[in-house]
Amino acid sequence: MAKFLDATGTSAAIVDLIKNSREYLFIVSPYIKMNNQSKNYLQGLATKNIDLIIIYRSDSKLDPEDEKFLRDNKIIELYTCDNLHAKCYLNENKGVISSLNLYDHSQANNWEMGVLFDKNEDSELYTNAFNELKLILEASKSKSIHPERKRPRKAVFVPEKKGFMGKILDAALGPEGGYCIRCGKDIDLNPNKPLCFHCFPIWNKHANPSYKEKYCHHCGEERQTTYEKPICYECFKSGYKYK
Repeated sequence: MAKFLDATGTSAAIVDLIKNSREYLFIVSPYIKMNNQSKNYLQGLATKNIDLIIIYRSDSKLDPEDEKFLRDNKIIELYTCDNLHAKCYLNENKGVISSLNLYDHSQANNWEMGVLFDKNEDSELYTNAFNELKLILEASKSKSIHPERKRPRKAVFVPEKKGFMGKILDAALGPEGGYCIRCGKDIDLNPNKPLCFHCFPIWNKHANPSYKEKYCHHCGEERQTTYEKPICYECFKSGYKYK
């Protein structure tokens, strides 16, 4: 169940959320001025290979030291958004919606409040917040410098030869079903697009074709796969090849 937080509780919950991120972290704060503690916690995520997205207001100016820190940190994807007023902090398990900016003066002096929610206990609230963050991200402009990305290899399905009735049946049933390699959700079978609508924008921030995923795109079983090789070995043997 969602929990109300006072100013002290809000700051503590945000710190805890940042420290315990394992897969992804959204920080949406119109105004940013970080203390050393915040920088240390963000720097500590560099070894975890997570997707770390920070969005701030387009017409706000970063402190020069903060801007250098954010740009130099390779895992941070930095964005600006026009007319941003929302403040939200969210990882793969929990989220905080609050009045608190990631701003040292606000954390130390302002009268703030917030709400902490859990993905498992408050699934609808979490999903709604996550979807709204995606909309904010889509409306934002990147301020990061991206390295040249490696072009991934793709799995190509070699279908069995079918007769006339088989082709008619395929046309009636529509696309064959597959699975998202990150969350396991049902999607169309397409090795060129093995991630669902929710997971692809997160993966695309770094677009690492060798990043280890959790499920086979073809059978949906828990297998170690990647974006460039989304099919498990057992399924691959049955009728795939890479180009």
